Amino acid sequence: MSWYLKRLWKEQRAALSLLILITLITGLLTPVIVQYERELIDALQGALSGSGWDLRLLQPALILLGCYGITYLLPCGSELLYEKLRAAGEGLLSRSSLEKLQRIEYRFLEEPDTADLLSRVAKQNEQAAQAVVRSCCELLGAAISVIGFFLFVFSASWISGLAFLGLFILLLFFSNRSAKGFYHINRQFSETERRVMYLDKVVNGRSFAHEKKLFGFTDYVGRLRSDYLLGQRKAQRRFDRKFAVAFSLIDTAGYLCAIVMMALMLPSVWDQTLSIGVFIAASHAALNLNLTAQTRVLSNLDRLLELRGYWKDRRLLMELPEQSGEAAETEAHAPVSLRSIEFRNVSFRYKEEGPDVLQNVSFRLEAGKHYALVGANGSGKSTIVKLLLRLYDPSQGEILLNGQKLQRYSRQSLRGLYSAVFQDFSRYYVSLRDNITLGEPGDPARLAETLRLARADAITDKVGTDTLLGEIYEGGRNLSGGEWQRIAFARALYQGGELLLLDEPTSALDPISESEIYTQFGELSAHKTTLFITHRLASTRMADEILVLDQGRIAERGEHASLMEAAGLYARMYESQKKWYSESWEGEADETA
Repeated sequence: MSWYLKRLWKEQRAALSLLILITLITGLLTPVIVQYERELIDALQGALSGSGWDLRLLQPALILLGCYGITYLLPCGSELLYEKLRAAGEGLLSRSSLEKLQRIEYRFLEEPDTADLLSRVAKQNEQAAQAVVRSCCELLGAAISVIGFFLFVFSASWISGLAFLGLFILLLFFSNRSAKGFYHINRQFSETERRVMYLDKVVNGRSFAHEKKLFGFTDYVGRLRSDYLLGQRKAQRRFDRKFAVAFSLIDTAGYLCAIVMMALMLPSVWDQTLSIGVFIAASHAALNLNLTAQTRVLSNLDRLLELRGYWKDRRLLMELPEQSGEAAETEAHAPVSLRSIEFRNVSFRYKEEGPDVLQNVSFRLEAGKHYALVGANGSGKSTIVKLLLRLYDPSQGEILLNGQKLQRYSRQSLRGLYSAVFQDFSRYYVSLRDNITLGEPGDPARLAETLRLARADAITDKVGTDTLLGEIYEGGRNLSGGEWQRIAFARALYQGGELLLLDEPTSALDPISESEIYTQFGELSAHKTTLFITHRLASTRMADEILVLDQGRIAERGEHASLMEAAGLYARMYESQKKWYSESWEGEADETA
């Protein structure tokens, strides 16, 4: 939390300084009001007992009026400052989280624990930004008030003062225990909320509608959702009961102490050894001490202690290992011009104790040529793409770009080198234009040409370039899986990288649409190096070289004709799929090749 306050102080020094000043004044005003109430009551008692009315009544009355006025006016200014600092703080926390996400090693982003951690941090960014400054300032003001009240109580009865001090320490102890319990419950709820959100998507999502009707599993999903929520509510009720009783007992004990203290003071008031003003001031201080401790101190301290779990999670997020070379991202880098990429004896495993997904893989991609990477599921095809993109680094061996280790290039430079279409492509619920340009201003002519090349211009005729896509908007237009994939294809083409990576790029397209895409392959791949990863082997006829993966190794390589003649793994795979495609399609593919 200290780094956050330091950064916020650096960015919002004037606003924080003014807020601290208001807090100090507000904290001092409460005991000052009690003191001048005592003086005013004693002056009134003197006037009523026969000493006469004089200016001694006017001074405390005027001071009290001024204090009451300031007490009502200051919160208006502080609320404006709190809102200004909340917006600045939320922006600071969100920016730092997003910057960290860009640097985290990719393997952590695929782990469920990291997903839960990110969910907890993102969910509490706004709460932390709103609560930290407000709670710290209000706790400072309450602490000043409590010290003033303690002085009044101790001056009237040191025994009562010690009793209140003991209750205050007990209150702090249970607040700390309560905050720790809240953190652990919040951790349990993160996974529950993630499951419930997914089940809500199943129940309400359009993509699940046909199977819900066909298989009738809505009741089953509803029971699962109810079970998760019921378990969460039971844990929450146990937590609430446990600490509610403790805080209620402390609160009651505080008021009993105040009553006992007033009862002990009454004889002294009766025999006039203690003035009525002192009695009322001390009673007021004792009641306010209990009220302030329970409301202002306890609530703000609880909020800060509960956020201790958030700062712990945030520290865990910031300590996640980062991909090497990220420190250079702040520097300017010239674009990389592709000449060759080479895998040299590359082996890779996702976990240190896990099996090798790739074993001693070697191949070379030359600029301007087209390559296909084929193999059964789990043979390591997508892993090769992740290594090319430097989402992971090899466990053994090296990857060379233009003869230099891939790690020597900044990630900014590599991002400008690649364009990619993945099988599990993303669907952005923004306009068609922003889906392709990713929020950049964009060139309309270039956008139109990209849509034409990706055979996505029909989508423009259907919804326009500025209509919001997705069901989350009123009036938003939804698209079919094939249309979304065409948009993903257009997005990759628009980015303009020299190396086009196509990981099952047509998996959501029907054979006719797929045929249209590959018929235009010459236009799509003009002046580019392409690497296909595909299960549909008809498209491999257009490749200059085909790499056949089998159980993490390069089993075969060569052109389509030579591999068919070798009658090996590739030939068997191709013959098993040949019936899927018409002879006319194959003829078109031959002409394109």
